[in-house]
Amino acid sequence: NSDVEVVSLPKGLVSIKTKAFLNAKNLKEIDIPSTVEEIRGSAFENCTNLTDVVLHEGLREIRASAFKNNVNLVNIDLPNSLEYLGASAFSHCSSLTEITIPKNVIEINGQTFEYCTSLRTVNLHDDIISIHGEVFIGDSSLTNIKLPSKITEVRGNTFEGCSSLTSITIPEGVTRIGEFAFENCTKLSDVILSKSLLSMGCRAFGNCDEITKIEIPKS
Repeated sequence: NSDVEVVSLPKGLVSIKTKAFLNAKNLKEIDIPSTVEEIRGSAFENCTNLTDVVLHEGLREIRASAFKNNVNLVNIDLPNSLEYLGASAFSHCSSLTEITIPKNVIEINGQTFEYCTSLRTVNLHDDIISIHGEVFIGDSSLTNIKLPSKITEVRGNTFEGCSSLTSITIPEGVTRIGEFAFENCTKLSDVILSKSLLSMGCRAFGNCDEITKIEIPKS
């Protein structure tokens, strides 16, 4: 029902089904019960007036596009119990300003935070082993980010269009930077590459005209 503004979900609910609240454009707030373990794909996609989402410990999975295009969502606290973040889960949440990845999420799927144009702060932990392509593409307010020490690749288009990013350090252990990974990071000026780096894709740093310092490993 696209007219609903506030939803009260019953305790004991375990799963919010696929597209359960898709296009509920008047929905403003929702408190997910602590019994919910998964939010399935597109459950809250295109809830364009949703500003307040409360998630509780016990939630394990947020599936693909679950909160996609929630353009008025300013912040969301992901519980420590979370283990899985699906592709495009928060893509195009253009008012989102900060996100902290919980310790049990060790892989970030593609486009998870793409075009979150107000996203300034991303807190990643060092147990993350993989960040898929296009995760932060178009996040034009992101100024800096510390990459996890266990990743082995910066995949294609991961930070493309992060036009406020000023510096990046590629962790030791990274062997490849994918194509267009940092293209159009127009304020990027300071780049430190890993000594383990073996290959760099086409236009990995294309249109990064402000780079004044780059340390290239001997390998």
